Amino acid sequence: MTSVKLVVCAAPPARRIGRLVEIGHERGWDVEVLATPSGVDFLDADKVEAATLSPVVVGGHHAADPRSIRADGIIVAPATFNTICKLAAGIADSYALAVVAEAIGEGIPTVVVPYVGAGMAARTPFLRAVRALHAEEVSVLMPDPTGPPLVRPVPAVPRSAAALADAADGFPFHGAADELLRIMTGRRSEVRRVRSDVG
Repeated sequence: MTSVKLVVCAAPPARRIGRLVEIGHERGWDVEVLATPSGVDFLDADKVEAATLSPVVVGGHHAADPRSIRADGIIVAPATFNTICKLAAGIADSYALAVVAEAIGEGIPTVVVPYVGAGMAARTPFLRAVRALHAEEVSVLMPDPTGPPLVRPVPAVPRSAAALADAADGFPFHGAADELLRIMTGRRSEVRRVRSDVG
């Protein structure tokens, strides 16, 4: 079974992260939810835990605790200005950020879905952070520049039934899952191709 970690930051779409858990389950994914320390206040941990059958992870694990399962993919949604800038700078000052930073370094497919205001999205540090993450092969689903003042991220994929569902949800949960699946499928194909070249 494919293991996917969802990392949740402190922004209003976190209240609907259960939708992304459902989408993951529909795709046959084993989903684990991690939250930044301030992000945990935005979600209903009891509902998420009932849906995932595992606790929402906020703090780190003690040395004696079993580490959570290595992920096949990671989605950071909603991702705040602060989280995006920290990830790009290599700052891992919470367990959730440390997990994502390590995953990026290990080449685990990672999708980041920003939820930032237009003013912050226009700032040089944010734009530099997005470029830095792209350079590390992190897929950042950028906001629609023609959108309303409070920037709403949209998937960088053609309008599909999933994209229309995202519009109804008010956040691109389907788009994020589609993008992660696209990356994971592409990497698996690449590994198969390399193995057949070697064999």
